[in-house]
Amino acid sequence: MKKALVSIALLWTFFLLPFHRGEAKDPNDHLNLSLTKTVSIKKYGNLKVYYEPYTVKEGEWLWRILEDRYKIPLDQRSNFLNALKKLNPAIPNTNMVYPGQKILIPLKLESVKTISEPTSSQPPSVFVKEHTVKPGESLSTIFLHVYKVPGRLVFNEYVSLFRKSNPTIKNPNLLRVGQRILVPVYEPISKTPLFPSEAKDKAAPIEIDKPIPFRIESGTKGIKDFIGTVFKNTGDLYIDKGNYYIPIPGRGELTLNNETFPILEMKSGRKVIIDVGDQLPARVEKLIESNWKNYKILNIRKDEVIESIFNKLSPLSGYYSIIRGDKPLILKGKITIKVWTDWIIFKDKESFIKNRGYAVNFISKKDKEVPLAIKDYIERFGVRVIDISLAGKEEHRKDQKKGSISGEEDIIILNSSTNNELIHALLTLIDQPFTAGAKLPLLSKGNSGFQLGITADIFLKREVRDCIISLQKLPHDMVEILTENKLRTLEVQKEETQESVISKVLDFLGIGFSFSTFEFDTAGKGDPHNIAIAIPGFLFQENDLSKILLTKANVDKNIASFLREKGIKAVRY
Repeated sequence: MKKALVSIALLWTFFLLPFHRGEAKDPNDHLNLSLTKTVSIKKYGNLKVYYEPYTVKEGEWLWRILEDRYKIPLDQRSNFLNALKKLNPAIPNTNMVYPGQKILIPLKLESVKTISEPTSSQPPSVFVKEHTVKPGESLSTIFLHVYKVPGRLVFNEYVSLFRKSNPTIKNPNLLRVGQRILVPVYEPISKTPLFPSEAKDKAAPIEIDKPIPFRIESGTKGIKDFIGTVFKNTGDLYIDKGNYYIPIPGRGELTLNNETFPILEMKSGRKVIIDVGDQLPARVEKLIESNWKNYKILNIRKDEVIESIFNKLSPLSGYYSIIRGDKPLILKGKITIKVWTDWIIFKDKESFIKNRGYAVNFISKKDKEVPLAIKDYIERFGVRVIDISLAGKEEHRKDQKKGSISGEEDIIILNSSTNNELIHALLTLIDQPFTAGAKLPLLSKGNSGFQLGITADIFLKREVRDCIISLQKLPHDMVEILTENKLRTLEVQKEETQESVISKVLDFLGIGFSFSTFEFDTAGKGDPHNIAIAIPGFLFQENDLSKILLTKANVDKNIASFLREKGIKAVRY
């Protein structure tokens, strides 16, 4: 592969080219090089990699180098690490670099066939997030700097989306500190892997170079407790008490003390002997593995880190895949769930294909566990979240407050079999008094004259105005007479969709609302253990009542409890 050397004077040209999504936050970090340095280019298929030499310093590892030195955003580091592997084929394990080692670091990744960002003819993928305006923030700074919306989209699509999401805000340029607004959130359209040839579809552990800079409680007991906690929660048998007998051909028998050598008995039939500190003689290990193909020995150092333990366990466990969770596990449906986790365990190929597995989180003192209600909810989809203390303690599901998932959390379901019943239920929900079938006089002329009146399908008073909601089309002349009598009217047809009816009624009552897909986080964007729950529907608030999320999605008591903690009442229609 031919390598082109490019002087620093030409770097400006390179960094102005249209690049693939793999790009550092601040391009100037790569421009402030001394004149003696050069940037080189290599090509892999349709990908150009711009790189420079780097000498590893004390205490550094690759993930930290990309984060601190080169400012590569978290969601792009996997692509940069894949490129780094290509550039450094002599490094067998990119997790193990040493001080003074010289490596090649990718600076930019340029795709010949660039994946375009959304344009006006190619609408962006949008979620709506609630945002509280902070001092010094304007709408443009919120879009550009908080939610990273591309600049060319801010003053076109996104201002329009903002107006639709916030109909009560007349002037988007006049936001006040503390004001709560709904912000359309930009998501890139395609995330095609830069190295598709490296995708794996066979039964093998998938390795991604994302070091986890945490150690479990040092010593033999901490490591054993850690392994036991993980695999007890996956439904396998962890034996750490008593003696274990392994027959040896020729009437021999090996006895293992399980306090010293715990054993994992997998449902697949695989048995893993855990040897912390390399206490089992090599001859004995060879004797076991040569006579019993289903027995494997897991040798662990006393100072082993989590990442290394999982890397060793992966090929021994017999599971289809044990992978790092550098991308969210996505469970699709009317309610879409994104699960960020440290590691994901898939027991078999079918589980891998269907995204049904075990999401393992390593919890430090400062970390927040996933709410129990959310754990129970997503477990119905075949994903179990396991929160494990880095001190090797058991997952404390019972210690988490279940909240009040009882009668007060019963889901409100609007009676919506007809548009008439839907409007009645909606008015009741927002505590709006009304009368059905009210007879209203309009015109009259003496005892011997005439009287004109109307029977209103729904009659109500709103801000001292008399209002009528009619479930059939009114004659034009009748509408004029009603208007002359200072009656506001809303016509709703029987064949209208429920969404149209709800929109019309809320708008008629002057209640600001948004109709979109709303994303709610358990721990906040960027948190490694966050679960994002996206629910479509109407979001609105009437006076001092709680915010209401009106949705067709199958919201249950667990989701209702979670939303209630955020000040939102979930209602189904």
